[in-house]
Amino acid sequence: MKKKFLEQIAKSANISEAARVAGIDRGTAYNWRQADPDFNAKWEKILEHTDAAPEEICSEAES
Repeated sequence: MKKKFLEQIAKSANISEAARVAGIDRGTAYNWRQADPDFNAKWEKILEHTDAAPEEICSEAES
């Protein structure tokens, strides 16, 4: 689910939409962000529009 969420925010940068597509509550995404430093770093990197491809950033995210 984390991978799907990250892939979706890479596409839309919309947290609510990404949560819906991943099948989770928006609050769950924020809980993951707070509890998982790696997930948080990937989320930040995506939203900063880095040169890394979303697949590259998401490849190690838990599903």
